[in-house]
Amino acid sequence: MYQQEGPEVVTQGAVDLAVSEYIGRAMTALKQAR
Repeated sequence: MYQQEGPEVVTQGAVDLAVSEYIGRAMTALKQAR
């Protein structure tokens, strides 16, 4: 993480990672439910 880019970039990256993980878990849950 580069502080020069500003906190917005770091936050966006963290959000993208969290969303990807959440979607991954949701997809896994749906597959197991069927």
